[in-house]
Amino acid sequence: MPEYFAPNNPDIGYNGRDQDQPKGIQIGNSETLRALGEVLAGDQGFENTPDAQDREYTAQVLTAGLSARVQTLEGRMAAGAEYSDNFNRINAASLGSPNPGVVPVWVQFGDGQSLEIIDQAAQLNQSAPFGLVDDGTQYALCPQAASSPNYSVIAIVHPLSKSGKIATRARTAIYGRCNAAGTEGVYVDFWGGHCELGRFTRSGNTVTRSQWKANTERSYNFSSTPELRMKDTRYVVVVDGVELIVHDDVSGFPVDGNHKFSMFSCMTWTGFFGATPEFSAGLTGFAIRGSEFTAIEDAKADAGAALEAAQGAQDAIGTVVEDATAAATSAAEAAAAAIGAAQQQQVNAVQAAIVGVQKGLPVVPYDHCMTNHECTFSQISRDRDVTGLSGGVSTTSGSGWSTHDHVRGTTGSTTGDRTLDPHSHNDSFSVSRSDPTYLPAQNSVEAGFVRVQWSGGRGSVVYALGTIPSSSPNPIYVLIGRMNPDDGSVLIEHVSPDQTAAISGPGEQIYNLPNELVFEANESVWLAIHQPGPTSSQRQLVGKINNASVPREGLLYPPQIANRIISSSVISEQSTIAATSLTFTPAAPLVWIGIGQPTNLPLPELVIYFEDFSSGAIPPTLSRQEGAAAVVVSGAIMLPGGLIDNGRRRYRVTAKMARDDHEVSGQIRTPTTRPAYLRVRSYVDVEVRSTGVTLAYRPWLGGGVLASQDFAVSSGDVFKLRAEGNVFTVFKLTGTETWTPVLTYPDTGNAIPRGSAYRYTELGLSRADFGNSGGWEFILAQDLPDPE
Repeated sequence: MPEYFAPNNPDIGYNGRDQDQPKGIQIGNSETLRALGEVLAGDQGFENTPDAQDREYTAQVLTAGLSARVQTLEGRMAAGAEYSDNFNRINAASLGSPNPGVVPVWVQFGDGQSLEIIDQAAQLNQSAPFGLVDDGTQYALCPQAASSPNYSVIAIVHPLSKSGKIATRARTAIYGRCNAAGTEGVYVDFWGGHCELGRFTRSGNTVTRSQWKANTERSYNFSSTPELRMKDTRYVVVVDGVELIVHDDVSGFPVDGNHKFSMFSCMTWTGFFGATPEFSAGLTGFAIRGSEFTAIEDAKADAGAALEAAQGAQDAIGTVVEDATAAATSAAEAAAAAIGAAQQQQVNAVQAAIVGVQKGLPVVPYDHCMTNHECTFSQISRDRDVTGLSGGVSTTSGSGWSTHDHVRGTTGSTTGDRTLDPHSHNDSFSVSRSDPTYLPAQNSVEAGFVRVQWSGGRGSVVYALGTIPSSSPNPIYVLIGRMNPDDGSVLIEHVSPDQTAAISGPGEQIYNLPNELVFEANESVWLAIHQPGPTSSQRQLVGKINNASVPREGLLYPPQIANRIISSSVISEQSTIAATSLTFTPAAPLVWIGIGQPTNLPLPELVIYFEDFSSGAIPPTLSRQEGAAAVVVSGAIMLPGGLIDNGRRRYRVTAKMARDDHEVSGQIRTPTTRPAYLRVRSYVDVEVRSTGVTLAYRPWLGGGVLASQDFAVSSGDVFKLRAEGNVFTVFKLTGTETWTPVLTYPDTGNAIPRGSAYRYTELGLSRADFGNSGGWEFILAQDLPDPE
């Protein structure tokens, strides 16, 4: 057996965490190994482990994998959290505090088996005299309230249990928007294959639940990350990034400053006499995150692979996000290793450019659709229709109009001058111009095909109306179908409710689907408008009107974009329309209609930029924004000597960060009383002087100093400015690994803007009174990994 898996090796901790942390059960514990062997080897298809030793070895290998996963999840969960507890402390009869003396202890109450710190997790103690287990539920109230009633509660489920199975009766629950006493709030119960959401009240150990919604097919599993997201009256239950329940509360549960506390609970179930007791799963992590962090997740698809690649860039300047190409990765890793020992050696690596690049998002040109829908034809082609040429040539004269010529004759009877009657020629022509609208035939389902360009969910449909009847218009329905490329039939995926109440007048209309529909790239989507009823009560539709009648062979599906079907009744969802039932008329109008962009887009890749000036020149990836040019002197960007103008010199990293949360680091050379600075969020600076640091907001107009701290700054010191949520923090590198916060500014009023336009990073220098600021030996700008 390998030494590092030896059962008696005291250096291997149960959860594989940092061995400087207090240890719980060791890997070599025989009881744990037997349970692991049964659960992980016996139940998962490892037939080739015939003896106990091999079974223990398999258990340890799999446990190491689970431990690594839990450790990764813990790191992600804690990122940006207002409160976080990983329970990674020595065994204790109560949960205690993640930071004794600073953070208050958990408030515990309830009945049943006690809730304790066991194996670096919050778990029920399953031991009982004579096996007489006490049933009931144990509650733990988080001592810290959220900063706002809009927040999320997230937990990590323990990766193992003695039974090896998720309990089917005993429930683990998380609670949000509780009052300070935990006597009312919102709950989510999890147990085998089920989860339920609702509101509760508590009196002593008696809890009364009022269920809002349930999912009877899915729940949590070992090492899952269940989460309750709360924003205004909407509640979303998410497990491992998948939404299981979405509920809009109409019961009037309070959303206010008195309901910002959170809890969790674990349950012991004993049932009838002789039944095997069940213990609900414990937790290895619990956190509270503000709405600015949950909003990121609401908008993203599963970007797990990218997060795994980028996870290493979270805390240390010596770690670099893995790049998509081996060459860039090698350069970044070499640079990062050098930065980790920045105070001991000169950075000597291949100059890194932009390691990550923000991927292009799926958008359509404005001339196709201003609302970013993929349409049957471009909106710029909604030309006014020109018809009805009228008028001609007329004449006015003293004696009327007669046949004549204007030629002077020379022979015969036409010789001599010809005198013409006085007259004039006039022309008067006119045309009729009308908007590209038409009135569909009675009961016609006006449809068109769109070949979508991107894979993903679609969430809306756009169309446009002309004249609307003044009274009692027909009902109007939006239909979405999926074409079968094999036979041209259309499966009706969705039929909207009657949209009459949502239409306020002519023009573009947008219908938002209650749930997304997923289509693959190049799939043909069938979109239609249906107004069953009398023609006189129909609304005009905008479309292409005078299409040329160019017949084509129906060798492919669909034969053409425009099509229609007559139906006096509303078409049912999940019904199928045969290709032969669709009418394709070459000259028929084509309705203008489009389907919305994917609403769940993968987040762009994390961006990281590093420059150490080892080339001896300022690279083009640093764009001068203000002031005269700086120079590179012995591997650092500096101001030149001599008579130069006072003022600031700003250099912007041309690669915009892909996240609002990002940071920039640098090593100062020969600091002076004039500020050199690093910048995040386009306008927030840390100004570094020999006498200390200052946080400042420097937009084009206004702004000012946010906070400052005096201390001695030496040449070679490394600083980092991080923007995370609405908090700006300045760190100083102590030694080669420890980042010590020296200045923090919470932007409680959210006055500093965020968003795509404010994601640039910079470094800068300054000069005043014939003195220069210090310079920078390197700059490292990088996105922070997304919270998950």
